[in-house]
Amino acid sequence: MEKGFVLGASQLARKKEQNFFNSPDNTLAIYTASRLLSGIGDRFGLQGMDVYLKNYIRAVDEQEPKLKAAVDQVVRVINIENMYHEAMNN
Repeated sequence: MEKGFVLGASQLARKKEQNFFNSPDNTLAIYTASRLLSGIGDRFGLQGMDVYLKNYIRAVDEQEPKLKAAVDQVVRVINIENMYHEAMNN
């Protein structure tokens, strides 16, 4: 992964007009992941969903350190509370 991608992702996350949750570029991925996690939660409960999610993230972190670094930059600048409230208000 190129350094420019990491910096570009961080700059994109800082744009105030950017709604991460509803961005057209992210809608398909977020919706698909949400549906899958919801299905896991329905079938195995919230604890099962949490364990699955943490194991998945750990595996990707280990296998894709450059992706992890890029996502770490984005996560540091996203206001998770605002993102949550945006999702609840839609």
